[in-house]
Amino acid sequence: MFKQFSKLGRAFMLPIAILPAAGLLLGLGGALTNKGALAAYPFLDQAWLQTILKVMNLAGNAVFANIALIFTIGVAVGLAKGDRGTAGLSGAVAFLVYTATISGLLQMFSAKDATIDTGVLRSIVVGGVVAYLHNHFRKIELPQFLGFFGGSRFIPIISSIAAILLGVTFYLIWPPIQGVLTSAGKGIATMGSIGTFFYGFLLRLTGAVGLHHTIYPMFWYTSLGGSEVALDDEPATSLAGGTADSPKTASADQGLAEQSMQIIHALGGHQNIESVEACATRLRVAVADSAKVDKAKMKQLGAIAVLEVSGGVQAVFGGKSDLYSQEINAILGIDG
Repeated sequence: MFKQFSKLGRAFMLPIAILPAAGLLLGLGGALTNKGALAAYPFLDQAWLQTILKVMNLAGNAVFANIALIFTIGVAVGLAKGDRGTAGLSGAVAFLVYTATISGLLQMFSAKDATIDTGVLRSIVVGGVVAYLHNHFRKIELPQFLGFFGGSRFIPIISSIAAILLGVTFYLIWPPIQGVLTSAGKGIATMGSIGTFFYGFLLRLTGAVGLHHTIYPMFWYTSLGGSEVALDDEPATSLAGGTADSPKTASADQGLAEQSMQIIHALGGHQNIESVEACATRLRVAVADSAKVDKAKMKQLGAIAVLEVSGGVQAVFGGKSDLYSQEINAILGIDG
């Protein structure tokens, strides 16, 4: 169970990493094109500059407008085992089918202007289901006359079918759940500092074991976190190149490889390592026997801390964690 939540937290890292850049584009583009800013700083009122700023605003808004799709792809890719490109494509297809299914059901059977907002939860569910199907059926062999649709080509097909079923299920069960989440969000908002403490407590509690990425998206991108109205419009969410051959880069790559080899030995050798992943600051390793991990050696190699968790260890290497993860997977021949 812990491993699955840990993988889910890691899967969130890639889409979350996009948000600061998108927010910067949206913020600068919006702030420097409004009438107040132009009145206060007339030099901004240049046609070419306003064009650039408006494009920046639209570019940033495009990311936030499709955040659920981006999270779905991130979850599908993050939880997939091998051939992650197929998983990502299948996740995108499944999300579109899921959305179209709910939209069609609302038009046929619900009141006019009725909506169902599952927020980031739909991304977790759809992406998780796609990853499950991918991991179990990506090597499936179909009868000869259907052979073209076997293997990885089968994943988008079965994912689409599953997405239809998910859409129907959410259409039936989500409205009352959405009401409860909205009420809970309003309740937390009225709790003031206690509500803030509750959110912070959950974040810090899960952060100690690297699971905080599974918590705050629920507050940021679902009704649980509430929503804001701006200008009478309620938003959907509230909120390697040419240096590779240079001597300097080659030396750095060699140093990374040597360091990674030492980390492998400190983890008990390649036979003790089951999987290697990374989040923003932690190297997450599933091991067969935690007793074989040399924590002291790991700290000598640069780990700020080494935490023993269920089924493995987490070593805090800071920003180098992802580099170590990629290098170790390459050395071990693991499709990370």
